[in-house]
Amino acid sequence: MSYRFCAAGGGKIMRSKLFTLLTLCLTSIMLLSLLSCYRGENVDKRLHTLSDFSIIEIGMTYKKVVELMGEPTGSEGFGIVWAIYDLSDGSKIKLLFGSYNPEFTESYLSDIHVVDKNGRVYICTQSLSFPDK
Repeated sequence: MSYRFCAAGGGKIMRSKLFTLLTLCLTSIMLLSLLSCYRGENVDKRLHTLSDFSIIEIGMTYKKVVELMGEPTGSEGFGIVWAIYDLSDGSKIKLLFGSYNPEFTESYLSDIHVVDKNGRVYICTQSLSFPDK
């Protein structure tokens, strides 16, 4: 295969086919890189409101909470890990799951903390319940 050489301004020489091929390859690599960074799982995630969590009760299994609320938006901690749900108003719900059975086959909701936008923590000793409107 031979390449034609063409003179560009100022006496610079470039291989036109090679240049075109190189440009096409670099563009393809950049597009593939962008597509590989895309994670489709976040497309349908909606942020909850505090009242959405009124159906969650102390003692529920992690599996049941995820079934009702979806996967947490994050986690926090080391050793004891809290499941975090970001709320639409900028606050967060932090859920702590512990194992209470000897076989450690299930983890159960033991603590619910609400953290407002200003970082104040409200500890819920019972389930989140709201008065009927």
